[in-house]
Amino acid sequence: MLNLKIAAKLPIVVVVLAIFSAVVTGVIAFTRAESALEDEAFAKIDAAHDGRISELTNYLGAIKADVMVIAENHMGIDALEEIEDAWADLGNNQKGQLQKLYIDDNPNPAGSKHLLDVAPDDSAYSKAHAKYHPWFRELLMAKGYYDIFLIDDDGNVVYSVYKEADFATDLKNGEWKDTDLATVWRMVQDNFKLDYVAFTDFRAYAPSADAPASFIASPIFDHEGGKHGTLIFQMPVDRLNTIMQQSTGMGETGETYLVGKDGFMRTTSRFTKEGETDILKTKADSEGVKNALAGKDGMLVTIDRHGDETLMAAAPLEFVGVTWAVIANIDMEEVDIPVIDMRNAMLIAVLIVAVVIGIIGFLFSRSITNPIAGMTDSMGVLAGGDLDAEIPAQDRTDEIGEMAAAVQVFKENAIRVKEMEAEAAEQEKRAAAEKTRLMNQMADDFQASVGGVVETVSSPSTELQSSAQSMTAISEETSTQAT
Repeated sequence: MLNLKIAAKLPIVVVVLAIFSAVVTGVIAFTRAESALEDEAFAKIDAAHDGRISELTNYLGAIKADVMVIAENHMGIDALEEIEDAWADLGNNQKGQLQKLYIDDNPNPAGSKHLLDVAPDDSAYSKAHAKYHPWFRELLMAKGYYDIFLIDDDGNVVYSVYKEADFATDLKNGEWKDTDLATVWRMVQDNFKLDYVAFTDFRAYAPSADAPASFIASPIFDHEGGKHGTLIFQMPVDRLNTIMQQSTGMGETGETYLVGKDGFMRTTSRFTKEGETDILKTKADSEGVKNALAGKDGMLVTIDRHGDETLMAAAPLEFVGVTWAVIANIDMEEVDIPVIDMRNAMLIAVLIVAVVIGIIGFLFSRSITNPIAGMTDSMGVLAGGDLDAEIPAQDRTDEIGEMAAAVQVFKENAIRVKEMEAEAAEQEKRAAAEKTRLMNQMADDFQASVGGVVETVSSPSTELQSSAQSMTAISEETSTQAT
């Protein structure tokens, strides 16, 4: 990177910074939005959970109020007194007589035995039954109870609306003495006081074909305030399911349900097939359930009964001595759907922004580096001595334009220097020529002067030579004459 030219380095840096800033901005925005979406999901599940708890509390409170009010109401008191007296009038084997009249010989099919108002035996019991049964049946239908029982002080089931196998039986010593119906009756017998309510959690109940059953009971006092009997409701499973199976605010995978101390569900999931039940069959002992049954409430991400990661709201619900866990949960996959959608949208947005900013940054950086590169090339050409090179970007008004103007000044100065050098060379050439001319002239003058001197000296020399030759001849002649 350090060895790259600015023309390559600057665009890379600008693009990288653009992408980095877009990614950082996207990550920060995503993190905040993710937190907001998760908070929204938490708030929705929490609101749905609180809503179910509120509905359950109100409904169970209404049931408790019903059993107390009716047990103290003249209708409940009168019904027990008249039916109890009629029971005694039947003599022995009341169970055999009444089950034959109201179950075996009842023309209505199983599950509809409650539709018979009076048996055709003209007994005091049937007359009392005809008087009070429509009222209790209407109460049962309106409130959604599974069954309603009147139990005398001896534990005899002297009346029930639905006429199942527990009708006309002895809860103290009979075949159902170990059932929860007998248990809740004994609880009332042991705490026979005004406004007392006994309640048992759901368990399989044999007289109802081992269907899950829960009972709530309250004592009935006679008009003089004496101990008389017990009013018992068999709890409304369907109504509880209706409350807990609401899908409002639960999305596609969310659900609410009740769980008992044994870890088994007390209501049926809204996703369970019609005709099937989860009550006492489906184990749901997740961490949230355990916390709620231990008295803790809160919200957590945990593994549900299906083994899926789920967002769960859990809280305990106490009703007449029995604690249930109220659970609301939704799959984390569904919770994360808007987060994932937002993430994908933001990734696309970040990518687009990064590309756009990168392109803009690249073009902008190239608008800087291209003129610089052009000036660098021009300066290289100028440095090579070619002063004809064009300087780019001189028309720009920014720093690049100022740089180009400076390079142009450099070029113009270089041209002037070259011109001055050429002029100096020309002057030097002329000076050298003048010097040569002068030297030549001086040489010619000197030669001329020397020539004159030589000529002057040459004439006496010739005369001297001629005198010497004459003297030599005379000498030779004298020598000859002497010999």
